[in-house]
Amino acid sequence: MKPHVDILLFGGAFDPPHLGHTTVAREVLQAGYADSVELVPVGQHPFDKSMAAAEHRLHMTELAFSLLMQEYPEKININTFELDSSDVSYSYNTALASAEKNPGKSIGFLIGSDNLLLFNKWKLGEELLELASIFVYPRPGFSKEMLSEYLQPNMFWLDQVSLVACSSTQIRELIRTKQPVPSQLLEPSVLEYIQEHLLVQYRNDSTI
Repeated sequence: MKPHVDILLFGGAFDPPHLGHTTVAREVLQAGYADSVELVPVGQHPFDKSMAAAEHRLHMTELAFSLLMQEYPEKININTFELDSSDVSYSYNTALASAEKNPGKSIGFLIGSDNLLLFNKWKLGEELLELASIFVYPRPGFSKEMLSEYLQPNMFWLDQVSLVACSSTQIRELIRTKQPVPSQLLEPSVLEYIQEHLLVQYRNDSTI
């Protein structure tokens, strides 16, 4: 039986949100894994990851997903719970807030397969698994065959979602080194916003 939830939370730095992110969101809905997808830009990253300011990442997320939100009205929206909080962003707290806001609805949390190896380091990870299903989409070098032993009860591999090969780090590096960013990686409106606000040029991503 195909896993399904009413609300699937899709968290990330979204720095910037790229076409891999939008493809996953679209295919999750098309495949019937979830009735709706909530995009959750990280507020304060638990691993002290360097990020652009919250207001910029929120606006880039709005730009990147604007067409998809028009295509799926009321099925894709942006959840600002973490951005509005002054605390470090932990997935359990986000899922709990969503569950309390939507009583009776099943909650899922979407992660890339590269994060599956780190899941045992997540704060309140066991509690999150009791509260929400974990949906895993494939990333290069982290296949289902390689990671099957890390899949725990209430974790589901999304076989009907495309491999997401691009990354925000890759895109930032292209922009910083003044190389062209292929249109299949990033929405032109997001690239224009990054360049207008100089979001990449003066950051050090050497440890990311």
